[in-house]
Amino acid sequence: MPGPLYAIDDDIAEVILGQLLRCDSCFNDEVSFFTTSKSTGGMRLAKEVLKLPETERCEKLYTRHVPPFNYDMQYACHTPDFAC
Repeated sequence: MPGPLYAIDDDIAEVILGQLLRCDSCFNDEVSFFTTSKSTGGMRLAKEVLKLPETERCEKLYTRHVPPFNYDMQYACHTPDFAC
């Protein structure tokens, strides 16, 4: 999955994701979609739009300062450690 995917709202994220998935040369039959539970839009895309089952859950661990971040605009990451 190319990414990360950032968008201003759910509708825009859904259009961008749809266009990415239509690119025949980019994907085979399998899709990995990484998002965070704090991204309600990302979770909605995974469950309702893509109909993907949750296969793994990874907790994010901070050992020092938690960086400020607006998860409302992050829909997908391209790495399972969410370092996007």
